[in-house]
Amino acid sequence: MASQTSRALGILDLERGLPPDGTPPLSSGSLINPATYEFPVILETVAGAWADVVVPGDPALEVACIAAARRLVERGAVAISSNCGFFIRHQSAVAAAVKVPVAISSLLLVPTLLRQLPPAAKLAVLTADSTHCDKELLGIHDSVEPGRIVIGGIEDGKYFKDAEAPVATARCCRSQGGRHRLCRAGSRRASGGRGFPV
Repeated sequence: MASQTSRALGILDLERGLPPDGTPPLSSGSLINPATYEFPVILETVAGAWADVVVPGDPALEVACIAAARRLVERGAVAISSNCGFFIRHQSAVAAAVKVPVAISSLLLVPTLLRQLPPAAKLAVLTADSTHCDKELLGIHDSVEPGRIVIGGIEDGKYFKDAEAPVATARCCRSQGGRHRLCRAGSRRASGGRGFPV
């Protein structure tokens, strides 16, 4: 298959709600806004990767992550990341499935950052949902290191709830084929899903 884009960063994307015209929300600095970067980026949606599936984790998403990563490589991705840190659960599988570098989550940096800090220093991790971000997810196996990590989440905040609303509407619309009257009403109100913090 011919490459549609040459030498681009590939980003695995969550399933998300979109405005009625289908245009992705492109706020300044967004991971899915091409203007954020000084180089080409391409996106592939991971089928079934709704935030409420990815955050708590679902092993069944691994196949969809690999398929989306392979599509990115076919389209010209020379490296792959994602717009949700909870995709880290599939880091090893995706990296083994493609022949380009894969850094699927900034959480990969946690062990390295701990080694760079003084022994008494702590590292803060801000996440979309702290109830699903544990030390195992962070790749910490040393018995001393977990005490050096402070995890905070925004799961109870307004941003997280506002970001979830259009995604829930889109998910309902997709399951109902867009026919349900509540889905149609929600679609008109939705401002579009947004990428979640790590």
